[in-house]
Amino acid sequence: MAEPVTTQVKTLNCQNCGAPHDYLEGEAVLTCAHCGTTTMLAGYDNIVKIESSFLLPPRLSENAAVAAARDWLGKGFHKARDLANDASWQNIHGVVLPYWIVRTRAKTMWRGQKRRTREEGTGSAKKTIEWWEPVQGDFSETYTWPVYARENSAEYWGLDLLKPGSRCIFPDWRKFALGFGAGSGSTPNTSILEGREPFQVDKVNEAGMKIVNGQITSDRAEQTGRNDIISKHDGMAKSKADRITDCDTVVTVEGVDLVYLPMWELEYAWGGKTYRMLMNGFTGKVVAAEYPVGRKAKLVVFDTLFGILAAIFLLAGVFGDNAAWALVAGGVCAGIAILYSVLTGSKKS
Repeated sequence: MAEPVTTQVKTLNCQNCGAPHDYLEGEAVLTCAHCGTTTMLAGYDNIVKIESSFLLPPRLSENAAVAAARDWLGKGFHKARDLANDASWQNIHGVVLPYWIVRTRAKTMWRGQKRRTREEGTGSAKKTIEWWEPVQGDFSETYTWPVYARENSAEYWGLDLLKPGSRCIFPDWRKFALGFGAGSGSTPNTSILEGREPFQVDKVNEAGMKIVNGQITSDRAEQTGRNDIISKHDGMAKSKADRITDCDTVVTVEGVDLVYLPMWELEYAWGGKTYRMLMNGFTGKVVAAEYPVGRKAKLVVFDTLFGILAAIFLLAGVFGDNAAWALVAGGVCAGIAILYSVLTGSKKS
């Protein structure tokens, strides 16, 4: 049997205050728990003091984070009734996580083709003519692109979802097939740097949060940010034409900053299932979350769909040729909607 792999604990004296602090092998961005000085291990015997490490100061205590989470759960059409009051909070952890923020401007030039068609002829000679029309264009974006300064972003649920455009809100429709993901949301392209201030370890300690060291150096973070943005722009370009024949993105990096983000990890139980939430401890906003969809939303979606079908069939019965068949179909759709409402109305979710 193979021996278990253990991570070696090392010690480094702070370059500012001289206090020793332990770190794990593989960690490369270290913050002193005594004075808050941050250093980067950039190679063998190469210790670099990071002059500009920032902190988004924690503003929410654990109790305040739970209160903000309950407030979020109590709002929105899709959420289950009484979710805010009935949610049972299980695991709550406060961590201050290291992020490299890559400040960039990105411009993309693209060329492609759009499919065009037209009808020619009449009767049996009618045919569809297809051709491809060349199109091109460009677009630009500015980013403060977040790169998690550790190897495994999955160690804290939801961290990958900080990247602009990521799906970050996950409604649980359970077995209701007509939800089609309604009620979900995506991460906006907002600046994580807003509100930053010089790192102060006292504010972290006062909030009762744990500082997590980084593992990725600034050079590697810059390259990761470039690659992520190019990939995002490739996807944006593909939405502008049926075929993309050329796509060139130039990413100009204006700077890379180390910012520590306070995050509250929260788990809650409801209806026999466990859901996760990640909250920004500085803004009090939900970064990512899962939540159960309530019966009211399901009733509205189901009844609206079958109500429309019933109306279509009933109109066809009045004005169409197969009146009897259409009227029966309309009545069946209306009956299904009524039956579903009766059966679902007494349920909690």
